[in-house]
Amino acid sequence: MDSALQSPLPSREDLKKLLVGKKLSELPTPIALVDRHVAAINCKKMLDACSRLNVLFRSHIKTHKMGDDLSNDLKHVNLIVSTVREAEFLKEYLLECKQQGRTVNVLYGMPVPPSNVDRLAKLGQSLGQGSIGLLVDNISQLESLKRFRKTAGFGPYITFKIDTGYHRAGIPPTSKNLEDLVRHTIEAEKNGLCKIHGVYSHSGHSYYTTSPEENMACLLEEIQKLSEGALLVKKLLSEEKEPRRMIMSVGATPSCSSVAHLLGPPTEHNQSPTATKLREALQDVLSKGLSIELHAGNYPFLDMQQLYTQASPSVFTNQDQDQDSQSLITQKDIAYTVLAEVASTYALRSPPQALIAAGTLALGHEPYEGYSSWAMISDWGLGSDKESRIGHGDIYSGWDVVKVSQEHGMLQRSMGSKMQAIMQKAGGDEVVNGLGEMPFAVGQKVRVWPNHCCVSAAGFGFYAVVDSNEDPERVVDVWIRCNGW
Repeated sequence: MDSALQSPLPSREDLKKLLVGKKLSELPTPIALVDRHVAAINCKKMLDACSRLNVLFRSHIKTHKMGDDLSNDLKHVNLIVSTVREAEFLKEYLLECKQQGRTVNVLYGMPVPPSNVDRLAKLGQSLGQGSIGLLVDNISQLESLKRFRKTAGFGPYITFKIDTGYHRAGIPPTSKNLEDLVRHTIEAEKNGLCKIHGVYSHSGHSYYTTSPEENMACLLEEIQKLSEGALLVKKLLSEEKEPRRMIMSVGATPSCSSVAHLLGPPTEHNQSPTATKLREALQDVLSKGLSIELHAGNYPFLDMQQLYTQASPSVFTNQDQDQDSQSLITQKDIAYTVLAEVASTYALRSPPQALIAAGTLALGHEPYEGYSSWAMISDWGLGSDKESRIGHGDIYSGWDVVKVSQEHGMLQRSMGSKMQAIMQKAGGDEVVNGLGEMPFAVGQKVRVWPNHCCVSAAGFGFYAVVDSNEDPERVVDVWIRCNGW
């Protein structure tokens, strides 16, 4: 079975024949697992929050990279892609959405390199007018608009990329550069080369927050700064007798996830001064003739980075949680894991270690503040003997991936960190303490939580899907993802 799963990748139907119904312990490794029950809950939490707050939502597919419908029958299918290949991969799915009467729009998620314009225009030709959006932060990028229109038959939506503090891409909201860019784009719009849609920023620095309060503050600052750019664009359009409602697209998964704290019964988080200011900012933007759109990508799967930010409330409330407080996300909210196999054990080392056949290419290689590990090991399948409790993968084992190379991952008991304290909130101390000095054996399978699932998932061509609400120990489906550029 293993060789049949290698490149070139079989069809989804062939993969389902090979994998569906298999126990996790029977799967070839390493393999990417997604719990569709948890992923669906994470999606619903985000979409419900946006709906109740009267804000729009745009899903970034850079994490899951597939056309499976995570938008839950939304009338408007608004997506962001990080590569042209992702957009091309979605073509059949988006055509299906259009046949269902849903509007579609795909935004290319960085200032567009000129060599990518022709492929995006060809996709737009298939999907129709209004289907493709481009980010711009440089006048020179407008030179490609004629080529786009020639191929697609229409001009793309243009969104101005604004730097609100992350300093990765974009221009400051009050700069002369933005005014010049907007004026040039207005002229291009007059010539039928494009349609100005709004402004966009990315609060990537929210990944370095560690609480709901910090994440709400990050989103608040982004909204305040981006609204300056949106109002400038709106003013310049009004001068040209082209008034319209500007879309302000803001966020990243941590900061967007934090808006869930604005809802529900009173808690320490949604009654804070920052929460009050964020609610006021959302209303203020709407009163100025602007619309807010949240964008996020990691939110269906989540990972160690997201867990460390402690941005959002958990749906899987801790039974021991004080009823007057709000439980924050734990590893129970994470839908993505990697199944790996133990290749060797080193019980006599100090401290004891074990080797898994999964390294940088399967787990990623992104360090993170607050802990020094590259991934963490769940309790799935672990137990001191056949009569003891066997873990189901929702409790932290106390072991980390402390060292990685291309295909090697070294396991070692955690020496203590803030992340370990967060993980242990979900309980399971008795499990960790009962595992012994060397709970692993050669040939044993383990489930790993990588630091950053976006990077980890890039090593795989598909997800083996489980469902913790049905049978968490067997594969129930296969989802194909795309790779490449």
